[in-house]
Amino acid sequence: MKLTLSKDEYEVLLPLIECRIAEYFMQIRHAMLSSFKEELRLKKLNLIALREILKNAAGKEVDLTPAQADALMEFLQESLHEIPSEIWHTDNASWRQELKAERTTLQALLNRLEPAPANQGTV
Repeated sequence: MKLTLSKDEYEVLLPLIECRIAEYFMQIRHAMLSSFKEELRLKKLNLIALREILKNAAGKEVDLTPAQADALMEFLQESLHEIPSEIWHTDNASWRQELKAERTTLQALLNRLEPAPANQGTV
């Protein structure tokens, strides 16, 4: 899948990915179940690989494998799921506006990544 990131998308996405990688390191350290640890390790490795690809992608087209595109979509969906709670719980109006802009940017990127629904005939 070909993907071109705008400067705004790049500036929002890369720090979020790096933050999530750090969260995975902490979760792996404290996880009790080995199967859960392994799942977190795989997610962390996928995000690290994705981060390396995206580091040089600002304004350039990158070619993502289906697995990388899926990892990016999953990451975007998780991030979009968390943002409303952050918006709700913040008292700072400027931070709230930044979060809303971040949500809009991530949603636009997710919309570009999601495959178009198959054209289904009418019955």
